[in-house]
Amino acid sequence: MSLVLDMGESGAWLQQSRRLPDWLDAQWLEQNDALLLCRLSHPDDLTALRAVVPCTQRLHATPTHPALTTVLDAGERVRLEEALLRQLGANHYLELQDSAAEAPTAHDFTSLAQPPSPDIARQRPRLALVAPMPPTPSGIANYCAEILPALAAHYDITLVVEDPSALAFESSCYTAVVSHAAFARGEAPVERIMYHFGNSSFHYDYFSMIKARPGVVVLHDIYLGDCIISAFETFGQTQLLQAIYLSHGWAALQDCRGSLHASIALYPACGALFQDGYGVIVHNHFALDSLGLFFSKDILERTVSIPLAREIRALPQRAAARRQLGIESDTLVFSSFGLINHNKCIEELLNAWEAAGLASDATVRLRLVGNCGDPTLAKKLLDRIAQMPQPANVTYTGFVDNNTYDAALAATDIAIQLRRNSRGESSAALLDCMAAGLPTIVNAHGSMTEVPPGTTITIADDFTLDALGDALQHAQRLVHDKTDMGVRARQFVHNNHHPEVIAKAYAQQLEAFYDSSPQRCIDNTFIELFAGKVSRTDHKHLWQATEAFNEYLACGDGRRTPCGGQLLVDVSAVVQHDLKSGIQRVVRNILKQLLDDRYMGYRVEAVYYDFESECFRYARTFCNRFLDLPPLSLSDDPVEAQRGDIYLGLDLFYVIAGREESRRWLQHWRGRGVSIYHVIYDLMPLKLPDCFPPDQIPLYNQWLHSITDVSDGLMCISRAVADDYLAWRAQHNSPAGALVNDSPVRAENNPAADAPAPTTNTPNLGFFHLGAEMESGSTAQPLNAADQAQLAKIRRNPYLLMVGTIEPRKGHRQVLDAFEQLWAQGHNIELVIVGSTGWVDEAFANHLAAFDARAEQLHWLNFVSEGMLSALYENAAGTLMASSGEGFGLPLIEAAYYGSSLLARDLPVFREVCGDNAWYFSATTGDDLAEELAQWLAMYQQGEAPTPDTLQWKNWRQSTDQLLEGIIGQRWYRPS
Repeated sequence: MSLVLDMGESGAWLQQSRRLPDWLDAQWLEQNDALLLCRLSHPDDLTALRAVVPCTQRLHATPTHPALTTVLDAGERVRLEEALLRQLGANHYLELQDSAAEAPTAHDFTSLAQPPSPDIARQRPRLALVAPMPPTPSGIANYCAEILPALAAHYDITLVVEDPSALAFESSCYTAVVSHAAFARGEAPVERIMYHFGNSSFHYDYFSMIKARPGVVVLHDIYLGDCIISAFETFGQTQLLQAIYLSHGWAALQDCRGSLHASIALYPACGALFQDGYGVIVHNHFALDSLGLFFSKDILERTVSIPLAREIRALPQRAAARRQLGIESDTLVFSSFGLINHNKCIEELLNAWEAAGLASDATVRLRLVGNCGDPTLAKKLLDRIAQMPQPANVTYTGFVDNNTYDAALAATDIAIQLRRNSRGESSAALLDCMAAGLPTIVNAHGSMTEVPPGTTITIADDFTLDALGDALQHAQRLVHDKTDMGVRARQFVHNNHHPEVIAKAYAQQLEAFYDSSPQRCIDNTFIELFAGKVSRTDHKHLWQATEAFNEYLACGDGRRTPCGGQLLVDVSAVVQHDLKSGIQRVVRNILKQLLDDRYMGYRVEAVYYDFESECFRYARTFCNRFLDLPPLSLSDDPVEAQRGDIYLGLDLFYVIAGREESRRWLQHWRGRGVSIYHVIYDLMPLKLPDCFPPDQIPLYNQWLHSITDVSDGLMCISRAVADDYLAWRAQHNSPAGALVNDSPVRAENNPAADAPAPTTNTPNLGFFHLGAEMESGSTAQPLNAADQAQLAKIRRNPYLLMVGTIEPRKGHRQVLDAFEQLWAQGHNIELVIVGSTGWVDEAFANHLAAFDARAEQLHWLNFVSEGMLSALYENAAGTLMASSGEGFGLPLIEAAYYGSSLLARDLPVFREVCGDNAWYFSATTGDDLAEELAQWLAMYQQGEAPTPDTLQWKNWRQSTDQLLEGIIGQRWYRPS
């Protein structure tokens, strides 16, 4: 935002009936890229405030925090306000007055230029270079030693190494050296920090160090799994899975149920560096593109590509190098450089070498300069060389020191650098060959596609052996013809990879990251405001103030998740007590689909409200069990919600939206730009109040008011429920009592008189249909012996199945009365009831239990396994739903999935769900229902009963997609 208009506190605007100036409309806000800023005197002011402003998308309503007023003085609070404005991206500021008759002009705005950082008073900032250094056997150690002199032209450098006493070189290019432990304790005062991350054990400590002391990351390999597991053999896999979860979410973990090495290869697991650091540098555009497959666009906006630095070294004379290595002067030498592994295409090179006839040519040699860290692969390589026509003409050197490496470059005529399965790394060996002026054969893979044409001999990425053989022969001709390819290659390296060029680019980008990082702004402000208060402030007040500080500045992009915006799915009821039925079954199935979605563009997190700590928490422990993953030891941290996130109240938990302490979070989140959505399963407590406990009706009414107040959208589980809600919203303030779909709710059962004031909020409305599978993604377990015996007993005769909680609106009393008459008339049909006792009068519960005990035709199963319920559906003559009101009728769609005939009360929602694929009845008494069921039985015995064969039911994936079309795709219900 370029301009922030400060409204002050919400109380002044709402309680004093202040009004916005006439010129301040949505168009003006859009044209001036302006944001309205208001402090909420009370969280629920947000609903009325959003009705006042002309464009709710350009409102940022932040809470007032008494804890900050307690700990911070007036000047410190001004500093906090400045940090808030920078988090909002403000360049200009204006205190808004309702009396302003004319729109302000540019000279009315206060400029908010970024203040100079107090830590850059020095002309040469102090830089901590966190990287391995020689003699550490690491390519990154050699690399950092190479760029150190050039980097020292821009910074006073402190080296951060594991063991300073083991440092193998002295140089005037650094001013100090400290250990990892000392640096983490803050013993090295620096203004800039640069971490060089690679995929080895040498970098393991950096993960904890960057949390304590954030900085800029240079990422040499985007996959860090080997580094993560390197320190702990026992806990390495747990730590890796934790990193994959942090980086890529729950869906990624479900792909990592195989071997440890398979998990390492699947996901980069480097997300912590984006979250904890101020910015990331990679060395090629291929790495950027590869990161784009795993991380959000917002994260990658703070990632840049700077080429790998490579010095053009002075190599020994060719003749001297050949004498040193024992190579004849007139021999044509082909060489491949670098660590040998399966990704260097060495086997293909040897096969092409032999197929092209070079293996039998005494005038050419092939040298493989580098070590093979895999003993099995090394033995296979030596065995393959031994099978060549002239094995002595192919040399595997193993590890060589720097002098020998340089001699090998000088002695080479043609280089060969092939790759596959690149993980974003840049090939230092390729740059060495090009810097040496060698004609170099490469395949068009990874970062090697980024060298300009004419500087290498490039073959296809998935080359054939013939193509490689042709390239080898073409390279021979280039050498004999003395072409200038090597000159162009050398010039390219000098212009684009020289350490001075790269060090300058590093310094420029480092400063840009430090100047623009939202997280650094937060970190600096926090230190400035609280560092001096630790020893002189009550610890409870200090903790409350720091928590309030974090929430106050949570409006920016400082703490984005690596996967981008969050979809926060509230499952508070299921986390506390999963009843395994009804709404809980819906919640589990949709949650499973959401957690398994890899392509949504949001990071899906289950959350719950913790009444002890009075905050929302990530339901990580629950999800770990729910997804049947290995124990990950993840903590249920407080939720951090930011602009662009989505909260979905999937579970039905009246208390959260209705209770002020928990509703406060929803209002504060919505005020900072989080979209709030809730799912409505039905309005039965208002439509059928006699079927519910009296104390539940006001609770439900309060919940319905509350979610209407705080929500951007509501998703109903059927069009019928959406219509019910629309009618309620239009008529709920009627003094005679609310009408829902023309069904009166009697005044004595309607808490309309005590209901909250009518809301000014009008959330969008949508609906979706539920899935038909019993439990998405699960495999039904075989029936145990007891279930098999029970099922065999039931299947002796045809039966009708009822599934659902035993409560008045489900119609069990009427159905039992009807079946008693059918049995008295001699009809051969049994009744199976599956469901636990809900709110039901004790007399009926006792009657049902007594009847079940003495009647062979009645089977009441309080709880059954998923496998047993599936078998009951599959073998039933029909599934009966006699409810007097439902939001959807999930048992009907489940029964249709298993091919069971459907018998349903003639309700609009059942017509919506089943269409012409069910047999409907309208009886209101047991006698009438017995008569209608007798007609159905006659049709059933003649094979004429309706079947669900043409019912187009949805699976849970389709159901979830329809839900997401509303909350993400913004497709809403528009009734005619």
